Amino acid sequence: MVNLTPYVSDAEIKAVAALSETARADLAARIKSTDPRYLFDSVEKNENQVVCPFCGSGTHGNKNTGVEPKFENGVWLFHCFAGKDCEGTLIDIIAKANNISTRGKDFFQVLAIAAKILGINIYSPTDETQFKKTARNFQNTPPAAPITPTKEKIELPEWFSQAKKDLISFVENQGGFWRGVPLEIWQMANCGFLPAVYFPDAQKELPAVVIPNDLNGLYFRSIEGKFHKNNKPTATTTIYLPDSDTLDLLILEGQINGLSILTAIPAPTFAIIASSGTSGDKNILAKLHQLQADGKKIRVILAGDNDTNNAGQKFNSRMLETLKKNNIPACSVDITKIADIDLNNVLKQDNGKTKLAEMINNAMALAQVELEKAAAEMEKDSALKEKIDDWTKRNGKIENLDEIKAAADYLQSFTVDKITSTVASESKTIQALAKCKYYDFYQQVADDFLARVLSAKDAAKEKVKNDVELTIDRKSTRLNSSHT
Repeated sequence: MVNLTPYVSDAEIKAVAALSETARADLAARIKSTDPRYLFDSVEKNENQVVCPFCGSGTHGNKNTGVEPKFENGVWLFHCFAGKDCEGTLIDIIAKANNISTRGKDFFQVLAIAAKILGINIYSPTDETQFKKTARNFQNTPPAAPITPTKEKIELPEWFSQAKKDLISFVENQGGFWRGVPLEIWQMANCGFLPAVYFPDAQKELPAVVIPNDLNGLYFRSIEGKFHKNNKPTATTTIYLPDSDTLDLLILEGQINGLSILTAIPAPTFAIIASSGTSGDKNILAKLHQLQADGKKIRVILAGDNDTNNAGQKFNSRMLETLKKNNIPACSVDITKIADIDLNNVLKQDNGKTKLAEMINNAMALAQVELEKAAAEMEKDSALKEKIDDWTKRNGKIENLDEIKAAADYLQSFTVDKITSTVASESKTIQALAKCKYYDFYQQVADDFLARVLSAKDAAKEKVKNDVELTIDRKSTRLNSSHT
């Protein structure tokens, strides 16, 4: 959720007070008519509802609680199902959050705060704002078309045309490059430049480059590089999308890192998708599902930053699990192999373009091997699931599947050099073999183990194998009796 109590200066409040009555009424109407849902955390089971900023209703995903903003007669109205704390328009909500009224001088302050939150230029509120925000992709909002090198993004605000022209002047004044990325790459990504963007962390306006994202939102990066913000939380930006039905997608942190890759390798065989930060799992997954719905066969290479706080590596691990559950082959790579050095840092070095291209090509070559392994593992898992389903149809529900999997894992942990007659004869091994034989979707695991027993360097291996198999038969019979 965005901060509903940002600092506003006396100058900003006076600027609102100085507006004509008509202009101030227009500003208030604009605030009330702007879709506010992206400002708040969404309720997990109902994305058209948001978590109440006052009582927390809807926090645990209960679709019967939370706040449901509704658009009626040109105004967005809030209603909290759990109480009366969150009621009225966005102006009412902001006033309550700041413990001020909506009358007199307080009203000027509320408007100034709301304008700052929504990015409305209070010095010219009737113009198209440089910071205009639009709703995130709710169920009743049609998805945006992705950016590609040959397809311009739709639904950009009117002022963006001028911002793109200003970008040309800005980059040309920097010698044709900014942060090592040439002007043609910035233009291909449909970027713009603004002379003044308010950054909450800096508490001031700074010149910034603006990059559109896949939710019809915008990513702002201050020219000196210290400050950045999105008007859509953790949205993805499609930097490059080859025209192919089979895609390897490189997913990384930061749009400028994505543009750095495109600078080093102008026409890669893989797609490049950038995430604003490391918490955009849902948006990334939505993007991948969109590509699948478009008929694309996809594999994913995750390249979270190698930062010392491990956020990038945690992102990789988390997404690997998510993608596995969604049957999408994936692996992770460390492109730079240097802590706290991202791709753009490499590009800006002497001979950086060549260095970065070499790093990327090496990483992608390793990724191909890992992706093949991941695909084979998924195919194996899929085949196992079919066998489990078939067994269940024949014999009924399995109550202890985790125990059976643990038994199979135990048997697979023994290589030939670790198997002895003692290991093969012990109770734990016999029980594991019996389970894998009875639950025949793991029959091959048991057979492979017994084959390794025969290959083991042990004089008694043949007798042990025969004894083990007899014991397995007895235990399998008991399992059958207990199951039925």
